[in-house]
Amino acid sequence: MEQGKAVYLVLNLVEPHGLPHILLVSFAFEMKKMIACIFLLFGHILLSTVSVMAKDLPGGRFIRRRDVNSQSLLENTCNNKRLDLVFIIDSSRSVRPYDFEKVKEFILTILQFLDISPDVTRVGLIQYGSTVKHEFSLKTFRRKQDIERAVKRMMHLATGTMTGLAIQYAVNIAFSESEGARPLKQNVPRIIMIVTDGRPQDPVAEIAAKARNSGILIFAIGVGRVDMNTLKSIGSEPHEEHVFLVANFSQIETLTSAFQTKLCAQDLCAVEKHACEQICVNTPGSYVCQCYEGYELDANGKNCVVVDYCALDNQGCQHECVNTEDSYYCRCHPGFILNPDKRTCRRPDYCALQDHGCEQECVNTDDSYFCRCQEGFRLNPDKKTCKRVDYCALSDHGCEHLCVNGDRSYTCHCFEGYRLRSDGKTCKRKNVCKSVNHGCEHICASADNSYVCKCREGFVLREDGKTCRRRDICKSVNHGCEHVCVDEDDSYVCKCHEGFLLREDGKTCRNKDICSSVDHGCEHVCVNADESYICQCYEGFALREDGKTCRNKDVCNSVDHGCEHVCVNTDSSYICQCYEGFVLREDEKTCKNKDICKSVNHGCEHLCVNNDDSYTCQCHDGFVLRQDGKTCRNKDVCKSVNHGCEQLCVNTEDSYICKCREEFTLKEDGKTCRYKDLCKSIDHGCEHVCINNNNSYSCQCHEGFVLRQDGKTCRNKDPCKSVAHGCEHICVNNDDSYICKCQEGYVLKEDQKTCKRCTEGPLDLVFVIDGSKSLGEDNFEIVKQFVSGILDSLEISPKAARVGLLQYSTEVRTEFTLKQFSSAKDMKKAVSQMKYMGRGSMTGLALKQMFERSFTETEGARPFSANVPRISIVFTDGRAQDEVSEWAARAKRNGIIIYAIGIGKAIEEELLEIASEPPYKHLFYAEDFTAMEDISEELRAQICEGSESTTIAITDVIACPNLAIHHKYLFEDSHTHSTTTAKASKDKDQCKCENLVTFQNYATNEVRKLTQRYILSE
Repeated sequence: MEQGKAVYLVLNLVEPHGLPHILLVSFAFEMKKMIACIFLLFGHILLSTVSVMAKDLPGGRFIRRRDVNSQSLLENTCNNKRLDLVFIIDSSRSVRPYDFEKVKEFILTILQFLDISPDVTRVGLIQYGSTVKHEFSLKTFRRKQDIERAVKRMMHLATGTMTGLAIQYAVNIAFSESEGARPLKQNVPRIIMIVTDGRPQDPVAEIAAKARNSGILIFAIGVGRVDMNTLKSIGSEPHEEHVFLVANFSQIETLTSAFQTKLCAQDLCAVEKHACEQICVNTPGSYVCQCYEGYELDANGKNCVVVDYCALDNQGCQHECVNTEDSYYCRCHPGFILNPDKRTCRRPDYCALQDHGCEQECVNTDDSYFCRCQEGFRLNPDKKTCKRVDYCALSDHGCEHLCVNGDRSYTCHCFEGYRLRSDGKTCKRKNVCKSVNHGCEHICASADNSYVCKCREGFVLREDGKTCRRRDICKSVNHGCEHVCVDEDDSYVCKCHEGFLLREDGKTCRNKDICSSVDHGCEHVCVNADESYICQCYEGFALREDGKTCRNKDVCNSVDHGCEHVCVNTDSSYICQCYEGFVLREDEKTCKNKDICKSVNHGCEHLCVNNDDSYTCQCHDGFVLRQDGKTCRNKDVCKSVNHGCEQLCVNTEDSYICKCREEFTLKEDGKTCRYKDLCKSIDHGCEHVCINNNNSYSCQCHEGFVLRQDGKTCRNKDPCKSVAHGCEHICVNNDDSYICKCQEGYVLKEDQKTCKRCTEGPLDLVFVIDGSKSLGEDNFEIVKQFVSGILDSLEISPKAARVGLLQYSTEVRTEFTLKQFSSAKDMKKAVSQMKYMGRGSMTGLALKQMFERSFTETEGARPFSANVPRISIVFTDGRAQDEVSEWAARAKRNGIIIYAIGIGKAIEEELLEIASEPPYKHLFYAEDFTAMEDISEELRAQICEGSESTTIAITDVIACPNLAIHHKYLFEDSHTHSTTTAKASKDKDQCKCENLVTFQNYATNEVRKLTQRYILSE
């Protein structure tokens, strides 16, 4: 055997599918043992030879399973080897439970030779299927035995194969400093060891390349029929050092020694000239170059170039994008200024920015402004004020009489009595009355340069100098006045002599006071009437029929009448009357009962007949009176009367009944028969009314309802019109019922009928909006409208509601923070301009950013001590590609109220994990986007209620007999409370005996936590 060579055995194996595989079996490990034996025999003379041979052994990519000596691994650990190592394990359905256990054994074997501690090697683990599950992070465990226990407890997911999503999660989350990765400047190697058995169901090459470019070394291990090109697109180069393929999971542990060699290799950055321009990072058996912040590796993998942040779609800058050391900013072309969104540009309004001093108009230019005058004016030498143009003075206008300036030129005018000739300059005298009569009713007469109006014979000119009237109308017409005719302008009026009044005919007259002028004969009072008079009586008297004399109205009250029941006044006397059911006796004063049968308990079974001062009992036809003189018995009614029974007559004790033959049933008239009642004999299913139709039936509805297409059930025609719905604003029909809605800016009260304006209390609200590919651009527009609708119901201002918005897909983008906008108008504009991301669905990553950043004071959230409600509305339309429970739970534990909205394929379990308690208040789900308006209505009401303070005054708490402590804002610190406890405090009366234990226990726990914090701080 030649030095430095290994022996390979080639086997041709045929699997059940008939696909041949070449399996190269490496004897490198046995070779090492052989050389080690020689070294023991011949001493350290051969040490250098062994090193060379071990180094030169070619690595076979296809490896057959062999036994690994775990004791040798323990003896050869990576002492003091600093690594950040993350395992990514395929947990898809194709990995059988037995094989999954093999993977766990492989991980446990790798752990044996690692020097695990926070200062040396840190280990994290991710498993993935359709989603990503972060089993533990780089900072979770400090000891090897704790990691081993976590690996053994790991459960198989058995779902899809989202390999790219898992790598993306590792780059964004697992290798973040917040999850335990050490900063890049410490030059600690970052390593991914990924195990997969199938083709990824998502793009992987681009994501893996991004991971490698960020300085992460990737070992790709394929099992079974994995495509080698896929493995190469994942693993680092050179591929022969970082890409491995084994036939099955039982052979995966054969790779252990190879990884021990690579992971425990010497730090090449320290011993070799690495040629890295900025940073060299040691990797197992090699090294990689990295760059300082703001730089990125060139194509040669060694030199660094400044990161061009502006290369990505110009970062949305309208004009220019300018790179800085670690970021970028937008800049505008000369003559433009940046808008508040820090991306778009506009021309500055110089006229509005300063006191331009222009008298009439200010006009903006590219970099300044100038003053301009309106038409008919020109600018004065001061370039600011204006004066009217005197066109008459500028030239020889040629006007014979007058020159008059206009806006653009001048016109010639003539003196009074003259008119302008056709040349527009000279004038001629005009015949004043020739063309018009100037309003003269009769005659227009020219007079010098003017005119006068005149009237025809028999008329005189009125004071207006234009119209005419007759001289004396009363003499010229037959006026018909009984007393006096008086001329009035164009007509006349009739008037009466003193003591008379004009009648309605306007001509004749009547006497004003007839009572004074005649002998009226009235006993009490005489009252003048139109052309006569009438007599009236004093109070308490009435006029007799003679129309002159009077009588006392109420004789009954003035005398002792003696009537037993009622006294009735007559003309000059009275009569006695009796109450209903009584008649007057012969003395005409007392009364007796008219109907004894009604006034006593006579006991007659059928009829009671009055008989003078007594009564007798009688029976109905077909009955005879029994001996007791009160009760009756039936004769043979069926024979004695025309009973009318259509089929059968059956005597009863005192009467009879009609019956029908077997196949018939009695109708409602109790006599005639019809076929049996199908409506009663079968399950007809009619919701309201079943109507028999001969041998069948039909369904009908009550008034105001119509039959549905099923022919059985009914719906209300118009519930909003047919019932007193009580909706204060809007009633909306909803199939069989109705719902009340409110106008914009209002929400429903608890009675679900009346409306109230959304409270203006302080509120910090963050939207977390799904921008994944499954949503689609059309539905994304609906979501934007939904957000705008919520904004309309809030009072947006720094002191009232502050609102922020995150959009997420495979990454999270802050559209605007809580402090960015102070008006709903600007906020809605930003929402309308929001661009759809259209990629994956990392809901857990979005919840993490919402919790860790969006509700910080640096992004505009008010401090906890301000007691401002913190609310997040999370919208999603499908299953998340990462874990949501951890970050949702953290947010809720820290007092953030989360409303979860799911549409379409959203998973109920995930929505329950996201939403605050109770779910019926904080979780909304609909099959499609048509229900968004209803969700918006309910959500606005919930948010408005959430912005109202529910804190109980401390004086109210002390008033409790047992001093039960209100917990919501008891300690003014960063400590917050879960919504479940907050609800308990709202729903329970703390002063009731049955609730004292709950609140006292809670208060005790809070005091204990507070005490611990102060002890630790000291």
